[in-house]
Amino acid sequence: MIMDLCVEKTFEESWNCMVEVNGDLLPLIIFVECMWWLMVMVGMRFGVQSIRKWFTKRRMQKQAKLEWNGKWEFPPQRKN
Repeated sequence: MIMDLCVEKTFEESWNCMVEVNGDLLPLIIFVECMWWLMVMVGMRFGVQSIRKWFTKRRMQKQAKLEWNGKWEFPPQRKN
């Protein structure tokens, strides 16, 4: 199911060429490709969000650990 490239002078001629080459599968091919790119974009969005959340959580854990260790030092560290 490889869509052949049809480059004509007008959009209508190009569309007719693609329909002749691919037949009745053309709408299905276009729909599947649109769904594929939609899934890729959504996956990237959630992937980036999860990575950012992980880094934020890690940074907060390190900060909490430093503050906890700083509480028990003498003289105590005070926030000014």
